[in-house]
Amino acid sequence: RTFDRRVDFLDHDSPRAETRNKLDAFFEQRPKDRPFFLWVNFNDPHHPWDRNALSPAHDPAKIPVPRYLPDLPGVRGDLARYYDEIGRMDEEFQWVLDALDRRGLAENTLVLFMGDNGLAFPSGKGSLHDPGLHVPLLVRWPGVVKPGTVTRELISGEDIPVTLLAAAGGVAPKECTGRSFLPLLRGESYQGRDYIFGERSTHSAPALDMSLELSW
Repeated sequence: RTFDRRVDFLDHDSPRAETRNKLDAFFEQRPKDRPFFLWVNFNDPHHPWDRNALSPAHDPAKIPVPRYLPDLPGVRGDLARYYDEIGRMDEEFQWVLDALDRRGLAENTLVLFMGDNGLAFPSGKGSLHDPGLHVPLLVRWPGVVKPGTVTRELISGEDIPVTLLAAAGGVAPKECTGRSFLPLLRGESYQGRDYIFGERSTHSAPALDMSLELSW
């Protein structure tokens, strides 16, 4: 509710078809002599899943079914459409990377891709089981993060803002409880977490097709 007065550029609900135009609008307005922060939200792969989201589509008969789900035709069909929307989202994420590359910004930008919940199946989204809490986290930072590096360290969502602030040379407010994992990205000594805290609380935010929350 407060984004409008906290950022310099905000798009509330543009559909996927407008993503590239909104990216262009943001970079056209960005002061060229100042750093920027860009946050892009994707509607895919939110439920309900579209048919024909990807071509060729995943074959329900050939996809792996997680062992905590029943191996039934309906489950396979849902999973196939879910994977199709992930594939479609991959293309949209590539548009973001392309926007950086076209402007010569790719080599000097930290790019972070993450999910905010697990897949919308039983024991997934909205639950405290591993499929609900274990989400993607990918980082690209040329010259800093070694490509292909994989870690099993526990990272919490609250660690993201303090890490980005540290990477930009800033200091997180004392109220922030997250732990910066910047040393981990740099390949330096890092004291990881022994555990993370998860909570199942209310979920009443309005649905958005896609939004950009951006500032510079």
